[in-house]
Amino acid sequence: MSLSDLSDIFDSQGFKQLQKAKEAENQLLIAPLDRLNEVIRGLNNLGKALSHR
Repeated sequence: MSLSDLSDIFDSQGFKQLQKAKEAENQLLIAPLDRLNEVIRGLNNLGKALSHR
């Protein structure tokens, strides 16, 4: 496959749509982990606040 063929593939509308779909899928997979991280951080802060009483 020549360089111009590869360039045409990566510049195509279909490839750009595929990239956007994969990025959206990754965001959906990461969102619960981000939320869980926030909950854990909040529990840590709560524990620190309660230990200083």
